[in-house]
Amino acid sequence: MSDPFKKVAPGDRLEISAPAYNAFVDAALAHRNNQHNVRIDRLPEKSTGAVLIRNDSGSVRQRFDVLGIAGPLIAPANNLTEFQNRVALKGVAPAAATVAAGRIAILAEPLKAGKIGRAFVHGVCAARVKILDPNHVCAVAMAGVADHLESAAEGPIQIIWNEPVAPGAVAWSLIRFGGGGGSYETWVRVKKTAGDWGTATTRCSWVYDLYPTTGEMDEDTRLVAGVSSVYGRASAGRYHAAAYGSVAIAVIDPDGDPEDPGAWMLIAVDEVEDVAVCNAAAP
Repeated sequence: MSDPFKKVAPGDRLEISAPAYNAFVDAALAHRNNQHNVRIDRLPEKSTGAVLIRNDSGSVRQRFDVLGIAGPLIAPANNLTEFQNRVALKGVAPAAATVAAGRIAILAEPLKAGKIGRAFVHGVCAARVKILDPNHVCAVAMAGVADHLESAAEGPIQIIWNEPVAPGAVAWSLIRFGGGGGSYETWVRVKKTAGDWGTATTRCSWVYDLYPTTGEMDEDTRLVAGVSSVYGRASAGRYHAAAYGSVAIAVIDPDGDPEDPGAWMLIAVDEVEDVAVCNAAAP
């Protein structure tokens, strides 16, 4: 019986037998199935929280660097099908608004400016964290800082484990996104932008822009504009607005839009009651 897999020499007539043809088909099917299995094998990696992200920070970023999330790479209005089928994000240099809301990503690979790669946005991953206090159990990103997170008493990221280091040193850590709880507190500075004193029968309505506790207070550093929700405001009474640049405590919902004032609430702000008006209204 002739060999169905005998090679053909130049100039020979090409005749493909049924066994040879079937073997070619079997090989092609095996190759296709193998490719399918490779994709399945990679699913656990994707389920750890890695998504695609484009480095729009303007600089080369290294593995484990921090990027702020500026939104989807492809908006629904531009391509709804692509938006629905694939999660891809815009990654920017960590800025006040994105880090305050906990909207950050940890790069899973080095990434040149303008290129697309993988980054962690949920689940558990390794990261570099500056340990300010060994008792801290959470981590936060810092505006303008791309090479590490910082430990904190509260925040949107839980520190599962970190290598022992001296306070102030950067430690390799295991973190869990979303592990710090829901809304969390952050220190801010305030600037009154609108509102009213209130009266003996109406509530004051001061509105504030919020800024980080350090650095300039300008449009580039502003966390959010127009926050009017203040916890514990009296239902009536004349109140002086908090002084420009005074420190307050705000709560932000990490699931809300960090640029939406409705996602913020001031829970401790230095609004001082006008005692003269209060006494005049007393019976």
